[in-house]
Amino acid sequence: MALLSRFYTGNGSLDETVAAVNLTLSEFAYHRENVRKTGQPELDLFQGDER
Repeated sequence: MALLSRFYTGNGSLDETVAAVNLTLSEFAYHRENVRKTGQPELDLFQGDER
């Protein structure tokens, strides 16, 4: 948020701000997918394995 504030007040670098926003969005997307996947595990390693 500080980078955005500095950018909008004319004290921040365009490249630095865009890079920070891209990184933040990427990290949020990663966590969004992890949350989404909790309802559907990818591997059923031990399903039906009743020994």
